[in-house]
Amino acid sequence: MEEFNRQMDIDNVDEFEEVEKMNFIQRVVGIIFAPTKTMKNLINKPRIIFPIFLVTLSTLILYILLYDKLHEYMRITMENAKSLQENNPAYTPEMINTTIKWGTRMAVASAPIWRVIGWIGGTAIYFGFIKLLLNGKGKFSQYLSITGYANVITTLSLVVVLIVSLTTDKFDPKLVVTSLGSLVSEESVGKILYAVLNKIELFTIWYYAIIGIGFSLVSKVNKKFVYIIIGGCFLAQIILVISSTAISSMFTH
Repeated sequence: MEEFNRQMDIDNVDEFEEVEKMNFIQRVVGIIFAPTKTMKNLINKPRIIFPIFLVTLSTLILYILLYDKLHEYMRITMENAKSLQENNPAYTPEMINTTIKWGTRMAVASAPIWRVIGWIGGTAIYFGFIKLLLNGKGKFSQYLSITGYANVITTLSLVVVLIVSLTTDKFDPKLVVTSLGSLVSEESVGKILYAVLNKIELFTIWYYAIIGIGFSLVSKVNKKFVYIIIGGCFLAQIILVISSTAISSMFTH
């Protein structure tokens, strides 16, 4: 443990006595162009109101603008499930249309809520691992502020998704347009590999790099150990994706 404690970054020894003041715009822009300075500012004075609005509104606006494409995607998906009507004659076209309509509305309404839950829950997992495994410092509010403002990067990815979706005829919620999955088709590589490639995404890597800087600063732990924790959580997501895709494939064949 003593050897581990000596692995702390010199930058992390700074207790942030002289943190440069930043206004709201500077913090948002700083996440992209000056992440270290911005993270020090957020650690010194955690802020979570803006991230709450950012996460909820960006998701809600995206789904509202893509409502028609989402509705059409769900309609095609339901029509392709021919066994639904064959095995259940009572499931009439009117019932299918109602399911599509309300399913689309529920997707739009619930998406922001699930994103907030994912943000807070994901932060709690990182916080717990860094505290328990690395004996890291810092309060949960500081970690939440770090991941919250890092969602500026995630919002940029949503803008890219919106532009691509509105300028093309195809819309597939399973496809992440800035991932390796966009370079191949599901038919060419198979469902499992396709799902994994969709997780290897430009903005996700950028997001992890940003929160790694912040976690290292607030926890007073060497960056390489912090990134090991982040990498481990990402690997767990990959395993979960592989498992869920494999199970889903079993029920669709």
